[in-house]
Amino acid sequence: MVDLELPMPPSANTYWRFVNGKVLKSKKARQYIRTIGELWIVHKAQTKSKAFTKDERLKAEIQVFPPDRRKRDLDNLLKVLLDSLEAAGLFKNDEQIDEIRIRRMQICTGGKMIVSLRELIKGG
Repeated sequence: MVDLELPMPPSANTYWRFVNGKVLKSKKARQYIRTIGELWIVHKAQTKSKAFTKDERLKAEIQVFPPDRRKRDLDNLLKVLLDSLEAAGLFKNDEQIDEIRIRRMQICTGGKMIVSLRELIKGG
């Protein structure tokens, strides 16, 4: 079980860059992944949480507190967030996530996301 409060990710439009025919993560993306990684290290130290193994099937619940009233596609936030959590080492591959619930919440100064990851119980 992991519960994290995270900053809003960069938009999907700024997360990837095409350079010489290759798709690369942008500077904003790399910084966001570093931030997520740092928050994950602090969280593990405070709570004794561990990363999920490659064999665990997961459920993700995400609450999005946007920083303003601009329109945002939740599905675009989701892809960037899950890729960043994977890169930061919370789980081996976002393919492990079998169930996702994402909800838009009230506006919050600066914006934030609250992410809860749980192992799915087999047969339940």
